[in-house]
Amino acid sequence: MIGDVVARMGDEPALVHNDLVVSYGELDQAVARLAADLGERGIRAEDRVGIAHGTGIDGAVAALAVLEAGAAFVPIEASSPDARLRSVIDDAGVSLILTPEDLGARIGALAPAPCRVEKWRFAKSDAPAGPVRTERSSAPHREQLAYIIFTSGSTGRPKGVMIAHGAIANYIGWARTAYTSLGGKAVLHSPLGFDLTLTALFGTLAAGGCVVLSEPLSGFSELPDADFVKGTPSHLPFISLMSGKSPAKELVLGGESLIGENVEWWRSVNPTAEIVNEYGPTETTVGCTARRWSRDMTVPPGVLSLGKPISGCEIHVLDAELTPVAVEEVGELYISGLQTARGYAAMPGTTAASFVPDPFTAEPGRRMYRSGDFGWYDHNGELHFTGRNDNQIKVSGHRIELGDVEANLLRTPGVLEAAAVLLRGENPQIFGFVRTSDPSLDGEAILRGIRDRVPHYLVPAQVVVVPDLPRTQNGKIDREHLSGLVKR
Repeated sequence: MIGDVVARMGDEPALVHNDLVVSYGELDQAVARLAADLGERGIRAEDRVGIAHGTGIDGAVAALAVLEAGAAFVPIEASSPDARLRSVIDDAGVSLILTPEDLGARIGALAPAPCRVEKWRFAKSDAPAGPVRTERSSAPHREQLAYIIFTSGSTGRPKGVMIAHGAIANYIGWARTAYTSLGGKAVLHSPLGFDLTLTALFGTLAAGGCVVLSEPLSGFSELPDADFVKGTPSHLPFISLMSGKSPAKELVLGGESLIGENVEWWRSVNPTAEIVNEYGPTETTVGCTARRWSRDMTVPPGVLSLGKPISGCEIHVLDAELTPVAVEEVGELYISGLQTARGYAAMPGTTAASFVPDPFTAEPGRRMYRSGDFGWYDHNGELHFTGRNDNQIKVSGHRIELGDVEANLLRTPGVLEAAAVLLRGENPQIFGFVRTSDPSLDGEAILRGIRDRVPHYLVPAQVVVVPDLPRTQNGKIDREHLSGLVKR
């Protein structure tokens, strides 16, 4: 992953965490040592190695070493309940788990035989000064497994998304060219199990930049100055608190709908950085479309365009019969190409339902990922997201998208953040939740303003003012928690 840049970047900083600085040469030596140790323990291609370290240098070194050893890494999120951790370890087929000292006993009790648990952490002694390696492990085959990241499943059982080396290599190769500021300083604030982490970690190292490892954005009032930051739209309020108008060059957002009003507000705080809206389910390897908004471009209101597919990816907008729909007609997004996942670990039935044969190619065995997202192409070839198939209802014959409701809430003076949730039933209703800058602004006042400017079917049944919008571990708005606050 970093072999081609080590020779020219040897003494330059690769990873920084608080006062600890690791150069490219030191990182290379540490990765080589741990990879060799893994090999001596019998770790081979397609083996799965769990990494129970949080955001920090330990996790970064371990992930790179597992890849160099030819195996696949599986992030083990220690903050998860025991039942989920046990499910992750079992479904992924983990044979070895690297864990910090304080988690060894807990992880050991959860890991079934014959899975081994070994305590490990990075130390400067793992990275002695010395000449750059001239011999490296042979490159893995593009279909060889690189990592498994678990996402939430509709049944409550997490789904392990299996990504091959060729898929992540295509994305990183595109990202280090598309995001030129990766060659500078990038802030990494998210855990290894959140796939936006891979852009800031692997993309920065592949571009010869410096990764500054930090705490989660929600726990910070200030973050280090940087050229590049990647997060979700929900992170915008925290990114605005960074010192020195950081990031200075590029802010990449994904994982949720990006609202134009939020972008304009952030631009008033930081007018120098360019903003990129990146879209891509975990099943299609981090990101498969991008839309850049440079400093001199006007950002329209409402849900912003997802842009065009990146190199190596294809996105088809199809109807229920898998027939392409017309331009500006809404259909479901099916994603194929070099970045499509191998499937879900230990879930053959779910894999077969979500990864279907691709009828638009002559390549044997190629599949499309059925995303569950809906959208449409405009006449410029840009993709527009309208919502998920489980987040859509019709009111008086009108299809309602949660992004439209949120955009209208944000147009209310004094509303800083907004989220909409759908409660299904015999009488489906949408509820709005907002955080405001004005303590006197209540839900009824917000509703009165909305009723004056939008059709009735875009008006929430109720607007609830909350001190803060709850967030998941990955920084996204926790809509399930919000749904529990509703009184019908």
